[in-house]
Amino acid sequence: MSNAQTTPPNTQHITASQRAAVVIAVLGEEAAKPIVDLLDDEALANVASSLETINYLAREQLIEIVMDFLGHLRNSSGSWRGGADTTKQLMEGLLDESRLRIIYGPQEESLEDQLPEPENKEDYSRLWATFAKREPAHIAKYLSGLTPNIVGLILRNLDATLCSELICLLDDKHQSKIFSELVNPPP
Repeated sequence: MSNAQTTPPNTQHITASQRAAVVIAVLGEEAAKPIVDLLDDEALANVASSLETINYLAREQLIEIVMDFLGHLRNSSGSWRGGADTTKQLMEGLLDESRLRIIYGPQEESLEDQLPEPENKEDYSRLWATFAKREPAHIAKYLSGLTPNIVGLILRNLDATLCSELICLLDDKHQSKIFSELVNPPP
């Protein structure tokens, strides 16, 4: 065995209450608020006291705690919508930039980052024209991460030729839902 091997982070001394408190803290204020709102005063006091007993946790320890929590969620009877985009967002929050590059390779600029935010209504037509000039495969990749109703809204703003090409490039299982959104738009 090589001495260069890294030892796994030691989180055995961290209690279940501390682990739950760490997960809530890692979620951040905005994401944790709906969870905290469901807790009674005694549970909130337990979360606070559990966090106060932790002086320092290394990044690897945080990752182990979160991954353990996610493992428990996976084994529960609840549900979760995953996929490539959701997983990548999770990994972006857990890993530093160099580790993300190892897993996902060099990051291309997202379509959202490439398009400017319109300042007024005249800019919207220019925005859609710029959007329509993108490579259809790139647009389809972007659309595949959206819900069918949002895809329908976007496709309604494109010309019919590009719209049909994009629908053909999207996953077959989502095409019928997107067609439904196009044919029967919401009020």
